[in-house]
Amino acid sequence: MRPLPRWLSMVEVAAFYSLAMFIIWAGDNFRPTILLAALIMVALCVGSNILHEDGRERIGFNSSQFLPCLGWAALVTIPVVVPLAFLAAKARFFWPWNLAWSLAGYPLWGFAQQYTLLAFVNNRLEDALPGREALLPWINGFLFSMAHLPNPVLMFFTFVAGVAFTAIFRRHRHLIPLALAHAIVGVAISLAFANINGVMSVGPGYGIRAGSPVFLF
Repeated sequence: MRPLPRWLSMVEVAAFYSLAMFIIWAGDNFRPTILLAALIMVALCVGSNILHEDGRERIGFNSSQFLPCLGWAALVTIPVVVPLAFLAAKARFFWPWNLAWSLAGYPLWGFAQQYTLLAFVNNRLEDALPGREALLPWINGFLFSMAHLPNPVLMFFTFVAGVAFTAIFRRHRHLIPLALAHAIVGVAISLAFANINGVMSVGPGYGIRAGSPVFLF
């Protein structure tokens, strides 16, 4: 298969984030279309992997890279989780912790986000920006952070995680360790900052829960 034009990869990334922003910021006003937009996003990601002939290894299922990826994921996750766990213990788990969701639902949600962040967006940025590999983690982290506007807590952590996880993935391509790290950090954030209303919300939902006057009218 001949190489596809670079601009196509950029269009795919732009289309994905446009749909994501539509769901986050306008979903409440267009509820019947949310499911359709979500399905289009899934089709876009999977279809892109097929169109660009991203093999199993490039998508992030290289079995030989599981342990190296796990080691790096632990290396960057533990220093973040330890202070968050201390804050959570100090807060005495004020947030109503859903154990079943934390153990089962959040890892699946973490996998979905890491798949889109790494197997889709990272791969398309690689195709669109050859020779600029050093910038890719920063670009990917920035885009990931912008999807969590206007929540300052999530924007900070998703930028750091986006940069770190992209750098790890480009060196050791496996999604599972990074999805687990995502889930662990996400649960730790929700418990550590439980006193902040809407700490795990984004878009208008965060503003409403946080009591911002901008979102109350």
